Amino acid sequence: MLLILQVEHEEILVLDSDSAPMEEPQPMEAEPVEAGNAVDAPTVDDPPSVRFTWTIDNLSSLNNNTLYSDVFVSGGHKWQLLIFPRGCHLSLFVAVADWWELPSDWTICANFSLAVVNQNYNKFTVRKETQHEFNSRERDRGFRTFISLKELYDPDGGYLVNNTCIIEADIAVRKAVYHMPTTEALTIPLALQSIFYKLQYGDTSVSTKELTTSFGWGAQESFIQHDVQELNRTLCEKLEEKMKGTVVDDLQLDVKGCRDVYASFDKYVEVERLEGDNKYHAEQHGLQDAEKGVLFTDFPPVLQLHLKRFEYDYMQNAMVKINDRYEFPLQLDLDREDGKYLSPQADRSVRNLYTLHRLKFDDERITKEDMKSAMDEQYGGEDEEDVAKEFGIPVHCQRFWLWSKRRNHTYQPTRPLTLHEEAQSIGNLIHLSNNELELFLEVVEFGQDILPISPPEKTNGEILLFFKLYDPLMEELRYAGRLLVKDTGKPIDILERLNEMAGFAPDEEIELFQVFRVRSSVQCAPVEKELTFLASEVVRFRSLEKPNEDEFSLELSKTYNYDAVVGRLAHHLNLDDPSKIRLTSQSYWPEKPKTEPIKYRGVNRLSDMLNHNTSDILYYEVLDIPLPELEGMKTLDVTFHDATKNEVVTHTIRLPKESTVGDVINDLKTKVELSNKDAELRLLEINFNRISQVFSLDEKIEDISDFCTLRVEEVPEEEKDLGLQDCLVRVQHCDIDSHWTWHKFRIFGEPFLLVIHEGETLAEVKVRIQKKLEVPDEEFSKWKFSHASWSIPTPLKDSDIVSDYFQKKDVYGEDVYGAKEHFLQVEHSNNSKRPYTLNQAIIYCDSMIQKYLCDAVDGRMMVYQIVNI
Repeated sequence: MLLILQVEHEEILVLDSDSAPMEEPQPMEAEPVEAGNAVDAPTVDDPPSVRFTWTIDNLSSLNNNTLYSDVFVSGGHKWQLLIFPRGCHLSLFVAVADWWELPSDWTICANFSLAVVNQNYNKFTVRKETQHEFNSRERDRGFRTFISLKELYDPDGGYLVNNTCIIEADIAVRKAVYHMPTTEALTIPLALQSIFYKLQYGDTSVSTKELTTSFGWGAQESFIQHDVQELNRTLCEKLEEKMKGTVVDDLQLDVKGCRDVYASFDKYVEVERLEGDNKYHAEQHGLQDAEKGVLFTDFPPVLQLHLKRFEYDYMQNAMVKINDRYEFPLQLDLDREDGKYLSPQADRSVRNLYTLHRLKFDDERITKEDMKSAMDEQYGGEDEEDVAKEFGIPVHCQRFWLWSKRRNHTYQPTRPLTLHEEAQSIGNLIHLSNNELELFLEVVEFGQDILPISPPEKTNGEILLFFKLYDPLMEELRYAGRLLVKDTGKPIDILERLNEMAGFAPDEEIELFQVFRVRSSVQCAPVEKELTFLASEVVRFRSLEKPNEDEFSLELSKTYNYDAVVGRLAHHLNLDDPSKIRLTSQSYWPEKPKTEPIKYRGVNRLSDMLNHNTSDILYYEVLDIPLPELEGMKTLDVTFHDATKNEVVTHTIRLPKESTVGDVINDLKTKVELSNKDAELRLLEINFNRISQVFSLDEKIEDISDFCTLRVEEVPEEEKDLGLQDCLVRVQHCDIDSHWTWHKFRIFGEPFLLVIHEGETLAEVKVRIQKKLEVPDEEFSKWKFSHASWSIPTPLKDSDIVSDYFQKKDVYGEDVYGAKEHFLQVEHSNNSKRPYTLNQAIIYCDSMIQKYLCDAVDGRMMVYQIVNI
């Protein structure tokens, strides 16, 4: 995400005129130019201009032939105004004041306007504007005959009041684009200059073909969607390459864990302590404790912030977007808290105040929008007054309904909003329709006396139907009205009322159709007048704890929404709070509860819960807290292992989803008995009897899979002081399965982490493993060791250096728990003699072919790829 802020130039840096040497100028005269054609919509502002006001006292008494103003800054350069008050006209010029500090081949492209202010009538102010490319030979530019001295000194003219003259200058430097060196060939700088010129002076939309061609994009890339991030990265790289010597820094700010731009800046300038294993290496002094941080010496006129909205998710093996709430201040003050972001060398007299501009991008134009258009109008009106103003419908004749999606892909109103709901904010109403709020507006008919309308009295067993009338002669379709009917009633019972609604005779024969949508077409199905409005469904309910036994049955309507279903169920179970019931659908095959329960109001109707009428069974469980509150939390089943690595007990820990692994550890410490009060704990993920991950303390528990086994164990003392060349490796147990013709091994038992020292042989490691696992000598002599990955293992000999087979850090260089795909494998018989189950990992190796084994594990498909040997 890109955020561009423009500096607020209400306070301008003004320096003393003696601060830089100034040669006697040879003024260059310019003819005023007319402004380019303006586009219809308000376009994006030009680069920020700086207004400088020069007040000259006692002008008529000056004896100087040339007079200079104070120095002021615009576009990162210093400027001065100079006048020649002698002769027949006042001559007025703009000059580059810091030319002597610039390289010999310097150029500055700028637009500027000069004005002599009429202090009595501002509309008579004399103003002239032009643009110029300043360089070492043309350091100034202006107008020799700006205003005649006769007109200037006229007592009634208003230009000289109390012998004081006021001169204003507006300067906009176009250094970012027009100043880039270009060649005649179609390069990115040349294409940028061309497109910006057309944007500034054109009155139509501009083609970007020249710009994309300069990127090297051909016809094929034109049909691929490219986002603004790709464009920004390409531009920044090319600009940095072409503008050698121009100071530039790509400012990338974190979004995760930050509530606004200020929090991101605070995180960017945080001081990092380099100590322990992360000491700073200083030349001639070795490793030293140090502090590392970033501060800014200055900020540019236009500040571009790259917000890091994407990060790599190791669980999904993909880039995921961070959708956390993030706020942008209307004004960004980077001088806050006594300049906390500035280095001691920064110029504190420069004001670093930026204003947020919101830009609207459509197909052909970019326009600047105000706050109301940018925020409120993106989501529709805030209240009924906005609807009344937009549609011309009085507030007390409005009634809003929630929509629901039907099985035939049409939408229908489900229920009206209550008076309490209408008084709530839109944000509080979103949860009523699964995080997407769509409302139907009913216009209530009214007569002379307009009174507030209350929702119709609706009892259980009633449904609300809306009717439209089609006139085949006029080929018109119009809304006819609505009726509350009994769900057990029949259409034939309301034919007389429908005729009255349509204006027909009571005995007029009419046809009824149900309208529904199939893909992109609307279809009508005839309605049988003798059938009931709704067909019921007898639902068998089972407790999730006893999924194979029917407990009771309820007759429910297939169109019941979520609240109606759990309401009837709560009434049957004598529960006061229906929100404490959680439902789970039945899977297609095998016929057992699905692994994922139904989310709170996550389905629209009962038929969706029953897998679209393929099943008549629902599983329920009664919770100790309301389901919406539970869904805002993360539940983890954690097995605790003490210092001897023996399993002690399994705890269920429930914490808010934004909690970290460190919070899990702290919560568990209050529930278990540790070997000592200062013992350190760590959380491991176990999959198929292998350690697949060791979690860091700051990792969010929301990212932890719901289907893995979690283990918490004490960190041994030998692992707390690892050397620079030491590492921790994952150790797993396996045995040979003799029931198969292929060579294979089966992973079983409890895996563990083991310290491997540099230069340590397998014979030395085996001694420590035997002692750790307390294995008798006779049995341990039969154990075999190998280095294993996801392919065939490599046997190890007693003389092999074990550390040579393992990396010191994982593939991302983030921890010392060894690469995730490498293991120290211990082959021995499985003394537990437990039968093979689907939660054990079996790997089959064949030297000729690749085979894929798919096992259904708790309703999930686990795929193992067997690689060639």
